[in-house]
Amino acid sequence: MGVEVPCPWYSHGYCTSPKLVRPSVDVVSRDRCLSDSGYRTCSLYVEISGVSRKGIEKYTSISEDEIKKLKPYPLLHHLNYPPKSNCEYVVIYEHTGYYLAYCKVLDRLLARHEVKLCEMFFDTCPIRKYAASMLKRL
Repeated sequence: MGVEVPCPWYSHGYCTSPKLVRPSVDVVSRDRCLSDSGYRTCSLYVEISGVSRKGIEKYTSISEDEIKKLKPYPLLHHLNYPPKSNCEYVVIYEHTGYYLAYCKVLDRLLARHEVKLCEMFFDTCPIRKYAASMLKRL
């Protein structure tokens, strides 16, 4: 009997399928998600080869020196799921089993509540609009 390989969209108890608007624990069935191939019958399953992993979905590893510079506070900055947004100014770092969202415009980590706003309203974000207007002036 081989080693069981979980669903590639299962991460830290969340389903991160691209078919979902945001990662969710509500649709997770540990028996199905962690089975060797049973997850392929799930309606949210998508072959990875057919999915473009770009922008915020591409997680960047980060060194310990860089982490020290960012000074993440676990209760404020650690995310249990990989956030999804289309903002080109946000970088997602994966660190010690958690995710951190960094805003290039603000030059700092985003707090959990800010990440949720970024996911839902990136297209109307005043910070993103300001950055775009500054780039036009250059």
